[in-house]
Amino acid sequence: MILGYKDVTDEEFWVRGHIPDRPLMPGVVMVEASAQLLSFYVRQITEGDSFLGFGGIEDAKFRATVVPGQRLYLLGHIHTQRSRKFTCAVQGVVEGKLVYEATIIGMRV
Repeated sequence: MILGYKDVTDEEFWVRGHIPDRPLMPGVVMVEASAQLLSFYVRQITEGDSFLGFGGIEDAKFRATVVPGQRLYLLGHIHTQRSRKFTCAVQGVVEGKLVYEATIIGMRV
């Protein structure tokens, strides 16, 4: 299992254009942060040196908003692992509340 976090600031590239006067962290940015964390985790666990690319997402659910000034915790674990493909479950939590969950699929490239 891995735990990472992202401090969301008002300096993020998406803040100005994503709902003016009410910046909400886009779901795609949450997914990307998760994919990067899980890619790092899988490489550490498998001690591989190949590139791990994003292969897909399943069962994504966004349950609450994330806004500048909050810390987004990302919790993930490997679900299944094959020679070239892995799936990981991830949850995003802010202030003790589940805001996002998904299954991330990665591929060795």
